[in-house]
Amino acid sequence: GIFNDWGDLTVADTTFTGNYAGNKGGAILNYGHDMALSNCTIASNRANNGGAVSYPNSAGSPSASNLNVFTDCVFSNNAAASDGGAMLIDGHTVATRCVFVDNVSARYGTIATYADTGYSFSFTNCLFARNTTKYGGALCVNGSAGILGAISFMNCTIASNTTVSGGAGGAIYTRKPSTNEYSVFSIRNSIVWGANTASNEIDRSGATQPLPAVSYTDIDQVGYAGSNGNLNENPSFADFANGNYRLQAGSPCLNAAADLDAPENDLDNTLRPQGDGYDM
Repeated sequence: GIFNDWGDLTVADTTFTGNYAGNKGGAILNYGHDMALSNCTIASNRANNGGAVSYPNSAGSPSASNLNVFTDCVFSNNAAASDGGAMLIDGHTVATRCVFVDNVSARYGTIATYADTGYSFSFTNCLFARNTTKYGGALCVNGSAGILGAISFMNCTIASNTTVSGGAGGAIYTRKPSTNEYSVFSIRNSIVWGANTASNEIDRSGATQPLPAVSYTDIDQVGYAGSNGNLNENPSFADFANGNYRLQAGSPCLNAAADLDAPENDLDNTLRPQGDGYDM
């Protein structure tokens, strides 16, 4: 794999597979520099934390100016013995049209982050499916102290993830105790459905941790449908059992999203909207 502690890192059209790290970042460990990956496949890598990629926020690592950008990348079958089956991340992150499938972690999240104040994490047109963890099938905010930064999911599908026995948060799990006027925690124009969990799709470690604001989203959890454009209806995936999460004709998620700030293209890079409105 790659250990980068020297300068900005750009990688395109590359496959990382079968790598192992005893600590962090099975395929890539990036310290303190900008990173951009495009059209990459990161598969079957292992580490103690961050099975595929890690850029931790610790001594010698990201400053508030470092940016990590992932475009059209696939993260599959990566594993972490502890946290972040695919990624352990704490620097600014922008992921667009990325797929996270069949990743495994023993504790926190397919993506694990402290999500501290001053850092932003944006996921647009991403798919999180069939991942297995204990807390947070797609993402776990595993920082239990301090103030939340900014996390947003836009036009994402989070489906069929699994939390193991004693776990929680089939899609999202948070331990962060507080927010301020700069904090953002949102899920918009998305589908959150079909987790294999004894908990809710969205859950938290106690009774007071701030939860994400959910809007124009089809979510398999009570308490959201009927307000802010949310639904709780079977999204009618093309082939849920075999991992085709495109929408069938007649899906309640078609033409049901908001156009404000919606991306111009979908996960397949098809122009939006195709019908009378934007799809979830």
